[in-house]
Amino acid sequence: MSPGISRDFAGFFQGAVVRTRFGPFTLDLDTRQLTREGREIHLAPKAFELLSALVLDRPKALSKADLQERLWPGTFVAEANLSNLVAEIREALDDAARAPRFVRTAHGFGYAFCGDAVSLPDPRDAAPASLSCWLESDGRRFPLPSGEHVIGRDADVEVRLDANFKVTGKEADDDGANDQEGPDDD
Repeated sequence: MSPGISRDFAGFFQGAVVRTRFGPFTLDLDTRQLTREGREIHLAPKAFELLSALVLDRPKALSKADLQERLWPGTFVAEANLSNLVAEIREALDDAARAPRFVRTAHGFGYAFCGDAVSLPDPRDAAPASLSCWLESDGRRFPLPSGEHVIGRDADVEVRLDANFKVTGKEADDDGANDQEGPDDD
């Protein structure tokens, strides 16, 4: 367990839920990122931890005392610190306190996540549904799952190529513009 993270909060990062999508946002606990349509939104570390707690315990309202103990275990902090973090989260999510879409105040008690959210599987665990591209070399095919790949001849690339290669696939075959032959081809 990391210093400064309570026993209760440490479990958030060890569970099966790694990413949660709500509205245009994705909360990724593995990378500790909040993104909106793929663009990262900066949150202070404590604000990220608070949003994580609210999202993972949704729709349960969490008391201010519980949240303070999770965020600042064994430390006295002014209640204003918690409300400042909620304000930071609301600003990042374009959420309004008076008409919340994601974070609601449970008056006299604490806060709750109130938005519709979907837990997403860890992409590293998912088998590719269909492969639309692959690399071909010496008559052998090497499938490429959807997404971006770093391909080249340097030692630190994701897919390393030798002198003979050809990129083929649905997108490559549509217009032929992506068909590339290796340097040894005429």
